[in-house]
Amino acid sequence: MRSFRSHIALGATAVLVLLVGCGGPRTGTVQGQVAYDGKPLTRGVIVFLPTDGTGSACGGLVRDGEYLVSGIPPGAKRATIKAAPVVPEVTTSEAMYEKSTVKPVEDMSQLPIPEAMGNNAEVTVVAGDQTMDFLLRPAGR
Repeated sequence: MRSFRSHIALGATAVLVLLVGCGGPRTGTVQGQVAYDGKPLTRGVIVFLPTDGTGSACGGLVRDGEYLVSGIPPGAKRATIKAAPVVPEVTTSEAMYEKSTVKPVEDMSQLPIPEAMGNNAEVTVVAGDQTMDFLLRPAGR
């Protein structure tokens, strides 16, 4: 039989867990759109890096101009976007060989994103949900 003190300790622990939560400090979820030169970024990645160099980076995929990244610790971040080449789909080994002998990338126009204006933007992530759109322009425009 448990003592009265152990019941109180168990109850206090349960209340503390309910008040604080199980996941530790709250994190942010950021979603939005990514466009380059006025067109949605077909494929790529977005990474939120801590500006002070401490902590971990969080990132996700950009598909058809949209992204969603969750679990980001709140604070100042640098949002870095990189495009991925659009490679045509193939369904047979013959088609794969044929595509490998020609230029495999259909849309190279979205690859110079690291130098784009608006990339590597400093943003502030807060706990909870938020929207951040990144409308990138070619360098020099």
